[in-house]
Amino acid sequence: MPTPAAEIELERRGLGVAALPDFEPMPNPLITNVLPDQELLSGYASGSILKVSASQNPAGSSVGLIAHNSHSDQMQVFSSLPTDLHILTSYFPGWIAEFNGREIPIYADSAGLIVVTVPGGNGELTLSFGPTPARILSWIVTWFGMIATVATAYRMRNHTSENTGFSATPGRNRLLILSVVILLIAIIGSALYLISRPETDDRLTAAERAPDSALPLNLRTQQGLELTGYAPYPLEISAGSNFDLTLYWHALRFLPESYQVSAQIVNLTTGEIATAVTPHHPGGLPTQRWTTEGYVSDSTTIAIPAEAAAGEYEIQIEIFACTQNCATRSRLDIFNADGNLLDDQIALPITIGDG
Repeated sequence: MPTPAAEIELERRGLGVAALPDFEPMPNPLITNVLPDQELLSGYASGSILKVSASQNPAGSSVGLIAHNSHSDQMQVFSSLPTDLHILTSYFPGWIAEFNGREIPIYADSAGLIVVTVPGGNGELTLSFGPTPARILSWIVTWFGMIATVATAYRMRNHTSENTGFSATPGRNRLLILSVVILLIAIIGSALYLISRPETDDRLTAAERAPDSALPLNLRTQQGLELTGYAPYPLEISAGSNFDLTLYWHALRFLPESYQVSAQIVNLTTGEIATAVTPHHPGGLPTQRWTTEGYVSDSTTIAIPAEAAAGEYEIQIEIFACTQNCATRSRLDIFNADGNLLDDQIALPITIGDG
């Protein structure tokens, strides 16, 4: 048996339940013993918690994490055929599964874990813990108890006023009761909203396409990362000055890796690199967390060195499959909308004049 100090430390760190009586078994909703999933454990260690059993899911399907919290999970799913996804969450009445906003079947497997039947295609799978009859009844009882408490306090106040001879203003009493009720509604509503609200990232713009002012490119990688366009920038710039380069990116499907983007200004005559942008996550948001809805705006300020020679240059945009050291060999190939291979760089023109 652990010492009381150890029990408190385990409970504080969320590693155990120390409030159970001695020799009381841990509550376990699973029907059979399930071995720990090493990928899930690694996800908890890294903070990227994807509760999908890769070993039990069929070939030809891929799943990527969008958001995870205690009451819901959002995942990007691709499957060529209808398939059953095994979720590493214990099934309990109240769990709801939706695929692209439409409810889909959900049930428990032989071990007591969640299984959802996903139709073929590419879309967003949402698992959320919704209301059940027991939870609805609990809220009714809670509301009834709060209203009864306020009513009892109101009656006791009137009774006290009658005994003391002090008469409170009826309008003031009603205003007080109404204020208390509104405050309780606000507190409960805020709590329910925070519990059920999915964890989304503001860097992923809700609009389905880039602004109308963007100049279209519609270039893509084989992996599904698309550069839809870019914001207008000065085509001629003086040495020693700087400009903003804004690119608009979109995920055509779930992206299996977090790709990085770089840009460099290259002299077309000499081939010399005037300046370069360090590889980074587009928009500061790892591509593994992107959904297929909306776009990501990636803005970078590029400074032209004062010693840069005047002439014709190119802005060469590169996409890397790398984590830390992005080498040339890790550049991704670029295709146009028709699927034709172009290069492993995207070139935009720019002219540098005398400073």
